[in-house]
Amino acid sequence: MKLTSDILLSVAQSANLYLPDDQLEKHTRDIARILEALEKLPEVEYDGTECMPAVHASVLREDKVMPSLSQKEALQNAQHEAGCFVVPRMIE
Repeated sequence: MKLTSDILLSVAQSANLYLPDDQLEKHTRDIARILEALEKLPEVEYDGTECMPAVHASVLREDKVMPSLSQKEALQNAQHEAGCFVVPRMIE
C-alpha cells in the first residue's frame, strides 16, 4: 500500500497531531521512505548470524522523591470530568 498525504493526514488526526499543510508532503515522502526500508527487512539474509545481546551501560538512576503537579494543575489544559481525564472511547 502506498502512503498518501490523505492517509498520513488521517493518521495524524486520529493521533490528535497537528500537521501543517506546508509540511504534509515532506512528511509523507519521509515516512514513505521509512516504510519502504521496513518492507525490505524480510529480504535480509541473517542465517549464520549470532544473536547479539544489547550492549549498553546501565542508565538507571537512583529514585528520588520529587514534587509533582497537583490535580488541578494536571487537569488545567485537558478535558476532564469529576477530577478525571476524559479521552475518546477506543473500544466499542
